[in-house]
Amino acid sequence: MKLNVELEIDDDEFANIVRELVIEKVRDKARSWLTEKTVTDAVKAGWGRGLQQMVDAEIANSNVLKEKIGLELQRQLKNRLAAAIRLQEKGEV
Repeated sequence: MKLNVELEIDDDEFANIVRELVIEKVRDKARSWLTEKTVTDAVKAGWGRGLQQMVDAEIANSNVLKEKIGLELQRQLKNRLAAAIRLQEKGEV
């Protein structure tokens, strides 16, 4: 016995089927252990470079950095001076 079946699928429907299949296969690959390890390794490798670039950018913009450091030191000195004045006023120095 021989059975002939004819199936007609239009181009849009065929494209949707192929698109869904590709998405499913990409999801499977993305969820694999090897992909997770590869992504983890890439993040680890790039992390140091990213941090170094941030530090280099701050150093390159050293005038802003110097100003920030200067303001912080000024704030700390003012606080220490105020504390010393309070102690002196109480007669503890």
